[in-house]
Amino acid sequence: MSRGEIWTDAESIAALLDHVQLQYRVDPNAVYLTGHSMGGHGALYLAYKMPQRFAAVAALSPVSPITAWAGGLRGVPPSIIHGGKDEIAPVAETDELVQAIKKAGGDLQFTRLDERDHFILDQYEGDEIFRWLSAHRKAAPENASDNEAK
Repeated sequence: MSRGEIWTDAESIAALLDHVQLQYRVDPNAVYLTGHSMGGHGALYLAYKMPQRFAAVAALSPVSPITAWAGGLRGVPPSIIHGGKDEIAPVAETDELVQAIKKAGGDLQFTRLDERDHFILDQYEGDEIFRWLSAHRKAAPENASDNEAK
């Protein structure tokens, strides 16, 4: 397994996941992604690139979510939480992604925190996000295709 690769290299992430699953008891149908800001962007990106690997994704204040990913997120339900007063990652971009996911037939949970800005890491306190994630199991079969070419 290589080390120090960039997180956008889906093959490196897949190798890391394979390594972790070999070393530890991991339910392959209950692997989740989450991130805040660029981490939220990255979590959505990896769910899009490798939908067969993840059961669900939670993105908080994702920076520049890409509406072209909407169809690829159908099999990996996202929970997206965004502050309505976010000046770093405007919530309007997330609104566009939410609408695109709905139009593509995807299932999602979207929470707009109207009075909040970009820094909503306190949403990880408690267990709501983690209960939502753990309520999902991977639906795609192991041999589902990646969105590598898109």
